[in-house]
Amino acid sequence: EALMHLYFIKKDFDKILIYVNQIGKDNLLNTILTKKSWDNNNAWTLYHIGEAYFNTGNANDAFAFYKKANDLAPFILEFKNKLGASLMAQNKVDEAILIFTSILKENPKFVQALNNLGYANLIKGNISEAEALYNRALKLDPDYEPLLLNVAGLNIYKKNYKEARLLLNQILKKNPDNQQVKKVLDQLKGMKV
Repeated sequence: EALMHLYFIKKDFDKILIYVNQIGKDNLLNTILTKKSWDNNNAWTLYHIGEAYFNTGNANDAFAFYKKANDLAPFILEFKNKLGASLMAQNKVDEAILIFTSILKENPKFVQALNNLGYANLIKGNISEAEALYNRALKLDPDYEPLLLNVAGLNIYKKNYKEARLLLNQILKKNPDNQQVKKVLDQLKGMKV
């Protein structure tokens, strides 16, 4: 567990997955990381492994580890949120919406869940609901980068390119190395409105 935590802090997700493969996914999920405790140590290790899978593009295995983390520590809303995000990555939007909605029943100010639920609604074509959720989240955390990216995306969808550029430039002021934002800004160069 200590090595998993260390490599998680270093964001060395490949190293985490090397250890997981050595020990075995099923062994970790069904035998080793199965204890509920006051410090949620097993749950956090499962979450870190889930993050390693998610950040290397494997949403299916990420889901299994997030689910087990959530089973061991159901009151840690970040575990539920990542469970929903992994469902979104698997195009299981309706299931993800149920999870994000349940998070917001427990904590209506959980910005990450508001953002993710907004994105899920955008995918489903519920533009006004997505916008309302994004606006609620912006009131709580106007600098949350993934939220600003999603709001910029909504503005691009609505062909409000000027507002999208403002949001993307706001992100670049705080994070000048964000390559995704630079790429989107380049794509918006020739677009007006």
